[in-house]
Amino acid sequence: MASYLHNILLGNSYIGIECFSANNEDRYALLQVTRKKNNLEIVEQEVHQNTEALKSVPKKLPAALIVNNSYVLQKEVAGNDNNDKKLLHKAFPNIQLDDFYYEIWRKGTTTIIAVCRKSYIDELVHKMSDNFRIVSISLGLCTASGIASFITGESIITNSHELSLYADENSIKPLTSPEKPNYNVNGLSINSQWLMAFAGVLNCIIPTDKTSGSILELKKTLEEAFKQKSFFEKTIRFSIGLILGLLLINFLLFSHYFKKNNEMDATLSMSKVEIEKIGSLKKQVTDKESRLESFANNTASRSSLLINKITASVPGSILLTELVYHPLEKRIKESEPIQPQDSIIIISGKILINQDFTNWVSEIEKLDDIEKVTITSFGKESNKTEFSLKAETK
Repeated sequence: MASYLHNILLGNSYIGIECFSANNEDRYALLQVTRKKNNLEIVEQEVHQNTEALKSVPKKLPAALIVNNSYVLQKEVAGNDNNDKKLLHKAFPNIQLDDFYYEIWRKGTTTIIAVCRKSYIDELVHKMSDNFRIVSISLGLCTASGIASFITGESIITNSHELSLYADENSIKPLTSPEKPNYNVNGLSINSQWLMAFAGVLNCIIPTDKTSGSILELKKTLEEAFKQKSFFEKTIRFSIGLILGLLLINFLLFSHYFKKNNEMDATLSMSKVEIEKIGSLKKQVTDKESRLESFANNTASRSSLLINKITASVPGSILLTELVYHPLEKRIKESEPIQPQDSIIIISGKILINQDFTNWVSEIEKLDDIEKVTITSFGKESNKTEFSLKAETK
């Protein structure tokens, strides 16, 4: 879990910078490496004359600084005592530990010790921090401790020395050959100019405990400062992304439900209008039904009264055989509507005394609700006279 968090905070891209001396001037071998699917790929490799030329490099990437110039003193001594101070005083008897950073690499039966003044290292780190985020620092050839196991040859050539990997004595030699060979590091070809820079990057990705010394305390401080800053930035970015995501989701949900609400409001408004229309129509129907019922009741009452008057006025010499109110215009057929004759009364019967019939018809015509009386048929049959009247009401 700690290793996973370590890689998360450092990221997948790294920069290695070796500060070395050439012709009594400082040079900077810069290497940018990216990790993809557990494989390392070289993105950029340059040798710069000064720190100004380094400003074009991405500044937020973790950088491993290897100080291997003339300000660094390094010696190889026999033995590999576990006590750092004994080895340190063996190599530099009069050294003032409070003034120097040191790093020790126990290499077989010998030990390589690199020292550099704290004032110079602190000033260099401060200066380099203007352009880079220093996460690791190493002194001299001690950086090669993390890469030695990946080299198949017997020695490696750096920008300042030739280092024998397996010699028990005198393994450090000044660089005499201008040759700059390539080294195969676990399948990745690295030129000797950037080998130490790559070693610094590799030590960031795969931390080892092959060296010791006070420089590791500075390295730990730089690494913790970088991790805290990286954690803060990643947390801020995550928080901003989360807030923007939540705002987007909230906006989408708000838009969705706002649209739904508008649709419901529109539907509700339409429903209210329809309900009002239905209520209005229902009131109209109710009013019409009331008027129709009142009219029908009134008409029925008037019709009953009129028929009562007609039947009451029938003399004894007349026998009614039929009285039809609103007779049909024609016979009822299944496919045709029923059509009654409004305001018509058909009266049929038989007469014994003709004069009584004439007087009765005259009496019917005098009724207030009668518009006109028409004799539609009149004739004798079986010693009796039959008739049929059509009375039209007002």
